[in-house]
Amino acid sequence: MTTELPPRTLRDPLRRLTATPLKTDLSIMGRRVHLESNSAALFSAIAALFEPLSESCSDPPDFLWRLVGETSPDLVAPWPEMAAFSEEGLRYVTFGQRGFFAIDLDAREAIAFLPEAWASDPVGFPSVFAATFFDLVAPALALSPISAACVAFKGRALLIFGPPRSGKTTSTYFAGKLGLEFHADQASFLDLQSDELRAWGQFWPAAFREESVQFLPEVGSAESFTYGNLTFRCFLRHPFRAAQARSVVPVGCVFLERRDARVPQLVPMGVAEREGRVRESLSFQDDARFESQYAQALRAIGKLPAYRLSYGSDPAVAATFLRNILMVHDSLEVAR
Repeated sequence: MTTELPPRTLRDPLRRLTATPLKTDLSIMGRRVHLESNSAALFSAIAALFEPLSESCSDPPDFLWRLVGETSPDLVAPWPEMAAFSEEGLRYVTFGQRGFFAIDLDAREAIAFLPEAWASDPVGFPSVFAATFFDLVAPALALSPISAACVAFKGRALLIFGPPRSGKTTSTYFAGKLGLEFHADQASFLDLQSDELRAWGQFWPAAFREESVQFLPEVGSAESFTYGNLTFRCFLRHPFRAAQARSVVPVGCVFLERRDARVPQLVPMGVAEREGRVRESLSFQDDARFESQYAQALRAIGKLPAYRLSYGSDPAVAATFLRNILMVHDSLEVAR
């Protein structure tokens, strides 16, 4: 006599075996990423930030992203403080007790477990989760994140550096009013794949501090977003952003200094001063595997003309200088 055992129930408390039937390939800064998810909300929110690839490709993707969504009807504080852990080849970030993601650089795979409700936040989802997630994946995609704003004219760009409250966000907005194209106010991604330095802008909204309203009244009607003890105003659609993401060629660097200056001053910077300040603007200290990549990017920036711009409190003044630098460069290119 044979006794049949009941089917064994597989326990999976960490949800490692969660099916992710939603799949697509995305084009992200010239790279191909394969996206999988079990959540239509998370899947759509990420896909909306990047360009879906319609053509099929037999080559393996540059990275695999898996997003697992979980329902959290009692969610109150959507974006708790982050905590991060890193060791050779592994990146791990938690968002309170509600969500986390882990990145395996050797396997070129990343997985995130998130409350689905976060996907409905049009500012927080791209600015907190997606921006942090991509920052930590970018080096493995041969992209070097750097804390610099970026504006461009006819494909030629300026990288704009400065400490918090130096006017990067407001001056790049004013530069857009003067005819320049906005690419970033917080972070740019340096790309040396084609032996030419190029820069990609950020995909999340520009974040204006509330005091920006005194210079830009329209900021008062922008979306309010609070993270930690800071509150920002964000345009969901930046009026001067390029219609489609594309890279630009940096032709110079400007270091903003917002100080008590009656007469604005644009001063050329020496190599040693520039190198130190650019190195300080690297998004984070990464492990040794990316040391050569970062060094190449920094050398390429070191070949660009660099200026220190001291101005008063009005970021519109800084914007005029940004425009003039690019216009002069364009005139020189035409003359050649």
